[in-house]
Amino acid sequence: MAVQSPLATALVLSGVCVQVVEAQDVMGDPLVTDRPNFTESAEVVPKGLTQVEGGYTLTRRGGANLMRLGEVLIRIGILPGGELRIGLNSFAWSDAPIGGESGFEDFSLGAKFVIHQPAANADPAVPQLAVLVGTTIPTGADAFGEDEFQPGGILAAAWELSKRVALGSNLGLGYPSSGGDRFAQFSGSVSVGVSVTDQVGAYGEYFIFAPTAPSLGSGGFLNSGLTLLVNNDFQLDGRLGVGIHGDDAGFFLGLGASRRF
Repeated sequence: MAVQSPLATALVLSGVCVQVVEAQDVMGDPLVTDRPNFTESAEVVPKGLTQVEGGYTLTRRGGANLMRLGEVLIRIGILPGGELRIGLNSFAWSDAPIGGESGFEDFSLGAKFVIHQPAANADPAVPQLAVLVGTTIPTGADAFGEDEFQPGGILAAAWELSKRVALGSNLGLGYPSSGGDRFAQFSGSVSVGVSVTDQVGAYGEYFIFAPTAPSLGSGGFLNSGLTLLVNNDFQLDGRLGVGIHGDDAGFFLGLGASRRF
């Protein structure tokens, strides 16, 4: 976020972690994360459990690099079918040719609720549905945060096409601000996930942002990645994506980990 090197490094680190991580599963089913893809899952963390997800992303666009370290999302199961979501301030820094900047991004707070859970024998065309609501809180540095709240919501849908193939999609609407000016921003995504083995997963997705501010253009991206389930409560991930609009749409790559307690 040669490109192959970080992903190869992730696989090497994954192999090391398989040998050294001996955490006991807190429940039988594997955790379901909201990373590394852009598409949010329609699953919530079970009541009484906490899941911490985080990582590092490098984005290159217009001859400049932007790095983000942390990306910490704390998901707390507060009731059956509902979770509290706390996004900690990631540390970001850039190395633009005209001078770099560094500082923390804004804190965020939100929640996710499952609004439809298909029956076990339901038609595969019937999706599981969840709704996410939240906002950023102005706590970041001037270069990487905004002076106002950035609210938004997402409708997440998921289809289990087979035992090893799943489809996910998001429709989002936000009301962010840029430089003090508010505008509506629509987003959408579609993601296909495949269980290569019981431990290794892969996905490919397309997502897009469509702001209505006259000075901002739409942005579309292709993204793919791998996940490694070390055990049912610990997962490693790697991703690689590219912008597909404009002459210098850029690319991004990232590494991360998720742990359920």
